[in-house]
Amino acid sequence: MITVLDLDQLGMLLGTAVAEGANRIDGVRFGLRNEQAALDTARVAAVAAAQDRARLYADAAGVEVGELLTLNERSGVTMDMGGRIAPDTTVVVPVEVPGADVGTSAGELISSVSVTLVYEIE
Repeated sequence: MITVLDLDQLGMLLGTAVAEGANRIDGVRFGLRNEQAALDTARVAAVAAAQDRARLYADAAGVEVGELLTLNERSGVTMDMGGRIAPDTTVVVPVEVPGADVGTSAGELISSVSVTLVYEIE
């Protein structure tokens, strides 16, 4: 496994590997140096959005939000090359690969968190 931290060099590295005889490159993967920090930021945003929505529904139903009973999470970091618009609870980290020599293009790493909060109703 090779780790490339300077993405400006990625295309040249891939081009050199092919020029030196590599005819198969498997598993090019982009990641974050501090994935945990990006996920934690998304977690805070996801919980805040869920709390706001719980208050909105409670107001609409004419009840009060009570004690938090459970909190469940689903999270991860994915690569998106399609330029889709991310929801509010997603932290988007641009990945730029300028001047790449071999089949690389810009995209985004998306750290997303989905939370389910269950509250007591008063």
